[in-house]
Amino acid sequence: MIGTLIGKPLDYAPRLRSGQARGLRQLTLDAVARSRLGDPRTSEKAAFEVERQGWASTQRDKCLREVLRKPGQTAAEIARAAGLERHAASRRLPELREMGLVENRGIKVCSVKERRSISWWPTKAAVNLWV
Repeated sequence: MIGTLIGKPLDYAPRLRSGQARGLRQLTLDAVARSRLGDPRTSEKAAFEVERQGWASTQRDKCLREVLRKPGQTAAEIARAAGLERHAASRRLPELREMGLVENRGIKVCSVKERRSISWWPTKAAVNLWV
């Protein structure tokens, strides 16, 4: 698994740390799933719970691996290929972007939603981490 929770809910400070991960040179991602400012308190609790259970970390791992495997996919395409619900990838990909591991490079027609969507690409930092 790539990610590990270190921090409290809503304390978001992306950074890279030394650690061992399958298929990647020493990498651990510190990130916390977040709720939006206008969301009800239940969303904040859900964001905390998804981190506490390790689900967000696992979802970030799956999303990053899929972006590395096939760059240029939309969030819905990444979700389908990684076996995630579409909303999970849509939440985790921006977290990976803030960590500097993925970026958006244009718009394409999504094969899942059949409408224009942004595409996700690995950054040089993510590619350089891949063994």
